Amino acid sequence: MKLFKRSVFDTVIVGYLALTVISFAIMIVFINFSIKSLLIKERTDSIVSQAQLISVQYVKDYFDGELTNNELSKNLSSISKILGSEIWVADNKGQFVACSSDRKIGSTDLPVTVSGISKSLSPYTSFSSTGKFYGLFDHTTLSIGIPIVDGNNYIGYVLLHSSLEDLSTIENSILRVVMLAMLVILLVLLLFLYHFSNKIINPIEKLNKYALEYSNGNFDKKIDITMNNEIGQLADSLNIMADEVQKMEEYRKNFISNVSHDFRSPLTSINGYLTAIQDGTIPPEKQSHYIDVVLNETKRLTKLTQGLIELNDFNSKVLILKKKRFDINDVIKKAADTFEGTASKKNVRIKLDLTDKSTFVYADKDKISQVVNNLIDNAIKFSRPNTTMFVTTSLENNKVRVSVKDNGVGISKEHQKHIWERFYKADSSRGRDKVGSGLGLSIVKEILKAHGEDINLISEDGDGAEFIFHLPCPAD
Repeated sequence: MKLFKRSVFDTVIVGYLALTVISFAIMIVFINFSIKSLLIKERTDSIVSQAQLISVQYVKDYFDGELTNNELSKNLSSISKILGSEIWVADNKGQFVACSSDRKIGSTDLPVTVSGISKSLSPYTSFSSTGKFYGLFDHTTLSIGIPIVDGNNYIGYVLLHSSLEDLSTIENSILRVVMLAMLVILLVLLLFLYHFSNKIINPIEKLNKYALEYSNGNFDKKIDITMNNEIGQLADSLNIMADEVQKMEEYRKNFISNVSHDFRSPLTSINGYLTAIQDGTIPPEKQSHYIDVVLNETKRLTKLTQGLIELNDFNSKVLILKKKRFDINDVIKKAADTFEGTASKKNVRIKLDLTDKSTFVYADKDKISQVVNNLIDNAIKFSRPNTTMFVTTSLENNKVRVSVKDNGVGISKEHQKHIWERFYKADSSRGRDKVGSGLGLSIVKEILKAHGEDINLISEDGDGAEFIFHLPCPAD
């Protein structure tokens, strides 16, 4: 009877493992195909845009007689180094007139005409292909061709070739991470099944006795984990498993909290405003304003996704900033509008003390908006009910000083040096009821560091906290 039970159980294990392996294999194939398709699509869109830009800014000038052949070739060579793509230009008859590389037109490296490469190519038709482009490259490339049109006339043709070797590297890196994760899961599963098979089946009869007690409603009899027998081993295993499950659940919650830190507040605001509009709390004449706030929040959610990915790479890469001139006061006002509902629920007033009607800075607007939102969200979270938090701007030495101050419990000196660390939570200093992933201030720190600026904290335990940072004014 025991042999039959073990045989059935082993069959289930083998079937489960087989199904798991097959599922993993299908997932890997699907992920590989999806990654490759996405990378090629993004690269295609990129070089098509590059080709169109080159056509407008340089090639049309050549055909209009504003550039010589040598000037066009030099321009193409410079652009090629920046873009990492090889560029060929042909006239409206398909005859090549310039090349960004050392290829000689009319040689085996590059025929005289477009049709000389292949009769299927035409200087009047766009195309996109991957491969070695009729043997003209010794590695896989993404090649596109677009005609240059002036009004209704074809005046030329541009071909761009971009190597796909770097995409293969990216694809392989992603797949290695996915396969490693799956392998770890599979190994954990194998270890678990091995443990389950050896520790559970043998003492099944004794376990049934306890099961009968439980079925009769007698839950006082617990398995003694100190017993030096199979039941004791089983109890040990179950308790260890329970502990591990609890740890995994805690890890899962922390992981979700960490990843969703910057998404929680926008979603709360969106839900609050839409609910208020739906139930009529917000009158119709004010709905347009709050719909704009909701739209801004949805845009911010989209941008935050990329922001969190960038945060993961801050230590290894230089953050690329899109700096421009913008009004920091406007950013602060929008942030205050966004968190108005959250602050009201806690009876916290947001008071703005801004220098002028408009105060311009030169920085990455999206990243600085993220900084302001994080600091205001943090200040509301740790403010005492029925208090006022302040957001102020002022000018200092050709820079704009921004301050966010709450009237909360403050941050002790012991915790101040740690608050910038990722995932660090000083709950004991900032209130035991506060929940956070510990990512917000580290994001703020890294963004300002990328701008060449720092952020300072002024706080005493029990006396609120003030965060101060500076941004440069735009050059006249």
